[in-house]
Amino acid sequence: MVFWTLFVPLNCRLAFPQRKLSCEVTRIVLRNFNLDDSNLFFKKYSIMVNPILRKWNFGDNQWTMGDFPRLMGIVNVTPDSFSDGGIHQSVDSAIEHALNLADQGADILDIGGESTRPGAEPVSEKQELERVISVIEKLSSLTEVPISIDTMKSVVAKEAIQAGAIIVNDVSGLEFDPAMPSVCAETNVGLICMHMKGDPQTMQDQPVY
Repeated sequence: MVFWTLFVPLNCRLAFPQRKLSCEVTRIVLRNFNLDDSNLFFKKYSIMVNPILRKWNFGDNQWTMGDFPRLMGIVNVTPDSFSDGGIHQSVDSAIEHALNLADQGADILDIGGESTRPGAEPVSEKQELERVISVIEKLSSLTEVPISIDTMKSVVAKEAIQAGAIIVNDVSGLEFDPAMPSVCAETNVGLICMHMKGDPQTMQDQPVY
């Protein structure tokens, strides 16, 4: 299974012609999305944008955000992630999968070593580092596609950055580890702040707002 995340501008609306449905979105999860069919996808689900263009600086990169969606290829080096847990646990398998995503047009390669699916058990810093650092070190020498580290832990983020990651993807929105903002600021990496209600152990207890 190929697992993608599609990032669209905050002021972009996805319009579904048959249902006249539009919604403000920041990310859409696409399963089995073949980039060869991307032109067909964007014709069928026409993206109407009145863009407010902004610059995103991270590492030595500067991206114009708001002109077109960006695709993040997901590489879960875990035994229990909800999308592809257990499939890419070895370094070689994870590297092969990441390079395949890059060949298909991924703008970012997101490496994660801790599942945050509902009910997932937390993992230690040591275990998370063992899962992701070798992958990031090797992958950064094989592709120029920016690598992000999917973690809530500042220690993992810092070592992943030293290994070659230039984006931090924090699913807790900087709520889990108070040291995370300073690590990102000091290293000049890109930062993606996600959100979850509670933690994986509690997020389905009362999933309402």
